[in-house]
Amino acid sequence: MDMARIERDMAGDEVKATLEESLKLAEKLGLNGTPSYVIGSNVVVGAVGLDKLKENVNTARCGKATC
Repeated sequence: MDMARIERDMAGDEVKATLEESLKLAEKLGLNGTPSYVIGSNVVVGAVGLDKLKENVNTARCGKATC
């Protein structure tokens, strides 16, 4: 990896604009921690574990925790 290029790119306007856009979207969605997920119409904040994520995905897909 070209670390000098990575550092230059990180300081560039495009990266700054992308980060600002992501931050604004996160604020609008109420995301205030990492990790955060948008699953269907639900927002899941925090490390909730694989089982909880599967339940949320199933609920979004078929309306119940297990499909």
